[in-house]
Amino acid sequence: MGTRTIKTGCKYHDDCFTCPFEDCIEGIQSGNALFGKIKAQALVKQGYSQAQIAMELNKSRGTIKRYLSDNSN
Repeated sequence: MGTRTIKTGCKYHDDCFTCPFEDCIEGIQSGNALFGKIKAQALVKQGYSQAQIAMELNKSRGTIKRYLSDNSN
């Protein structure tokens, strides 16, 4: 079971209680191995392109493509 931050949402979803992400994206530290992958998936759901996500996360487009094609968490 994932963790939830109890507050009124974040920039990825407007309500913590209905958030589609099992783990709170804001609660995951950037050093965590899943951080980039989870954040990339959140940004895709907001309509960001892979190029925009790469710029936002300071990663290559290839890394973002891998994050989004890898279904394991």
